[in-house]
Amino acid sequence: MARSKLSSLPVLGVTFVVLSVAPAYAAPAVELKEYTIGAGSYGFDFVFFADFHIGEGKKSIAGMDDFGTPGYDDADNDPEETTPAIEGCIACVDYINENLVGRPGYDIRFIVAGGDFTSSSERSEWQRTRTVLGALDKRPFLVPLMGNHDGWPYVGHGLSFFPPFPGYFDEQPEDEVVVGEYFIDAFGGMYDTLHYIQPVPDWEQSEWLLVPTEKTCHRWPSYYDNFAFSFQGSRFIVTDFNTRRDPPPSERPGLRGEPDVYADQPYHWTLDWLKDQVAAVRPGERIICVGHHPYDQEYTNFQMGELRIISRQGLLNNRPIATSIGGHIHPFGDKPGRQLFGSDTAWDYYRPNAAKDGKVYVFRIRDSVRLAVTHAYDADAAGSAVRFSGAFDYEGDGNAPQDFLWDFGDGSPPQDTGSNASHVFPQVAPDTVYKVSLVVTTSSGRRVWACDTVHVLAPWVVRPAGKPDPAQASISVSPNPVATGRATFRYSLPRPRPATVTVCDVSGRVVRRERLALGRSGSFSMDLKGLRPGVYVAALRAQGVKARQKLVVER
Repeated sequence: MARSKLSSLPVLGVTFVVLSVAPAYAAPAVELKEYTIGAGSYGFDFVFFADFHIGEGKKSIAGMDDFGTPGYDDADNDPEETTPAIEGCIACVDYINENLVGRPGYDIRFIVAGGDFTSSSERSEWQRTRTVLGALDKRPFLVPLMGNHDGWPYVGHGLSFFPPFPGYFDEQPEDEVVVGEYFIDAFGGMYDTLHYIQPVPDWEQSEWLLVPTEKTCHRWPSYYDNFAFSFQGSRFIVTDFNTRRDPPPSERPGLRGEPDVYADQPYHWTLDWLKDQVAAVRPGERIICVGHHPYDQEYTNFQMGELRIISRQGLLNNRPIATSIGGHIHPFGDKPGRQLFGSDTAWDYYRPNAAKDGKVYVFRIRDSVRLAVTHAYDADAAGSAVRFSGAFDYEGDGNAPQDFLWDFGDGSPPQDTGSNASHVFPQVAPDTVYKVSLVVTTSSGRRVWACDTVHVLAPWVVRPAGKPDPAQASISVSPNPVATGRATFRYSLPRPRPATVTVCDVSGRVVRRERLALGRSGSFSMDLKGLRPGVYVAALRAQGVKARQKLVVER
């Protein structure tokens, strides 16, 4: 429904009341384009969409304020507030859910969101971004990338043209800016999930992905959105070439749109990242470089000299040919091509248009190999034993498997046990997720990756009444469940030593702590009043030994 807004404009001592009407925006018709990369009987698909520009259109309409509450460090306080860009992005999300994920003919494994989530990086726009993307089907995982619009928060009624008019826009002061800070506020936890939980093998990230550096040749520190992961036989390398330069006064606010390789600067972190990642890729492994800026010189993008520098990081004449995918160039995208330097082939590039305009893309990666990992809990073994199976399919003698290397994600040494493996995981917490990776090396030296996640529950062993095992530490709680607010803890140790008892909630947060006097056994009373009803863990720790007991608190 259209909404109206009153604003008072004082002009020459006379106050006029202007009634502006916010139109009900119609969502654009979604357009899907599909590209196939590679050849073979096996493969997977992923979705790419970029340039959401949440909040765009709000500032350009006469009489309307910036998105959300006033200022750049603001809040998205009105769920009915919308913009044309928001409606376009919602249409894309609905289309992905209804027509791509889990639908016949598609094998969507993940979704890449290619940056420029916001129009001006103000916090309310980030909050709406999370709301819009939160509606995506959760079966494919989301991979977010940072765009140039996502770096520096500001608000205003459009760009300031030369000369900059005072008060025409308002941006975060230079002594407070951390480039990409609001982006990391929105997506930092998602990167931790990709790293430790999601089935994304061989994850690597730059040291400044989640911790900013001040070594940027500028007055303000910055996050660098560089990371990489393997999927089947492809290596995805994310490169953040967003400039950290302030635009000229005639183009303010925010950061300029053109990328920068910083080849003439001492701090060219993304070039270093790209070179190191490409050097680690073996012949036959596909390289897919993903970022907000595709490796192309069209529109406000790279200069040809910068593309030559990028190509020299190891991308020339790879087989298979490297691929570059990025947004940014809308509405001048949708013109894929091949970058050549004389007789040298650098990469194939793809330049998707904007999600705000209803553009969605599916990339089909086709290959001559396929690897899948499954697991089952071993009911015949004690403790947390899990059995794993790796199913490897291939075409051609050069892709025949040579070895299977398992990494169980718990710090134990990798093992080559063939296509099947069994492993006993440490039970270190009430429940723990381990990320198990398998890499198959083929007879030609190529690597193919896959992984699985395993949920390991720690056993809660209640010793029978009687004398405790003198060779083990033990702890018990009485009464259990606790309904009176106070419980008695009894403990024993193999020999006298300093010890500590902690009570933790299911997230691992310590809610009570008791330091014990030197002794081999004893008991003490603990006040548990104020704890919420639920399950807790009582843990006894001393040098070289530990014991745990589940504790239930009732009202």
